[in-house]
Amino acid sequence: MADSKVVVKESDIKLNPLQVMSAGTPSAQMTGLANVGNVASTPLMNKEGKAEDVANTQIPTTAHMTKLSPAELNDKTKVQQVIQDLQTALAVPVANANDKNNIKFELQFLKNKLKEIGP
Repeated sequence: MADSKVVVKESDIKLNPLQVMSAGTPSAQMTGLANVGNVASTPLMNKEGKAEDVANTQIPTTAHMTKLSPAELNDKTKVQQVIQDLQTALAVPVANANDKNNIKFELQFLKNKLKEIGP
């Protein structure tokens, strides 16, 4: 257990620059890890000094996966096809709100990308 009396100076903390590792919806691996964490609990000590399991904070997950790879985002025909597929998917009820939101997010992104690609 960490010693709560230890003070770390701000100058001792080194932050690495953030960089994009992938784009789109979370990977299947990340979603799987979130699902494992969502059903797990964390043992914590209560005021009486006894361990008790506390439910983990739920991480929202989605079954929707981004359809195009970054290399395909400049292919106008593929972008148009995925836009059509996503519009079809939204035409029927989507049970999971996170899935619906991710479909809408991807659809808006691809519409903007299509404008960027041009005629």
